[in-house]
This record gives sequence, C-alpha cells and structure tokens, in this order.
Amino acid sequence: MAATMKNHGHIMQSSVIRMISEETQLNDNLDDEVNSLLEQINSIDSWTAKKFELKAKLLNLLKKKRYIVFKGPPKRYLAYRIGSSYLYDVPMYQRGVLSKFRGKRARIICVGSGRYTREYMAGVVGKTPKERLIQKFE
Repeated sequence: MAATMKNHGHIMQSSVIRMISEETQLNDNLDDEVNSLLEQINSIDSWTAKKFELKAKLLNLLKKKRYIVFKGPPKRYLAYRIGSSYLYDVPMYQRGVLSKFRGKRARIICVGSGRYTREYMAGVVGKTPKERLIQKFE
C-alpha cells in the first residue's frame, strides 16, 4: 500500500505508508479548552511572543490530559502546520504509536516542525461510534 511517486520520469515506491487518509480524518469541532487554544494559535499568522505563549499553554494542557508525544513524517499523519488538528477513529488493527487508542476516537495535533518530521501529540477524546469501528484492514 505504498504510494507511487514520479521522480524525473522514473516511478519510485515511497516508503511512507498512509495509515490515516483524508477520508478517515474528522473535523476537530469539539468545544473544549484544547480547541479554544488551537483556534487562538491559528488566528495569529506569524510566530509572535503571544503565539509562543499560547503554544506553551497548549503543551502544558495536553500533558495534563495525558496526551502522548511522538514524531513522524507529515505525509503519514497528514498534519503539516503547528496547530493543525483532526479527530481520528482508530481502527482495531492499528499498529504503532496509535495502537493504544484502538477502538477510540483520538485527537491528533501537530505541535512541532522539522525538516522531514513533525512532532505530534495525541489523546483520547471519546469512543469510536459502533457504526464507524473498523475491525480489520480492507
């Protein structure tokens, strides 16, 4: 299930396997303190002192809520900018860092950037509704 890329006329196999697709991302529309901070962060275009302060508040809040921290390529987790977030119904077959959230609805937030990877935080926000629960890989 590797993505195919073109490189100067040659076809190459990408090593990035998309576990999360745009179809499985859900809008992060929860009315909570985390989303309030994310909206404030995203309303400021440049990295001002205020934006850095809001990011620090967000990280402290996420730690209190026991969100996990992990790094990964943005093509795998589909969140590129600091402050971007979405909800994801974690399938029962999930492996890797998100496997501890199987059967749950998780919020994934980009909290740090680098040249080839991003830093993310993820935490449970509820249970996956029964009709959306994916038992096996299709």
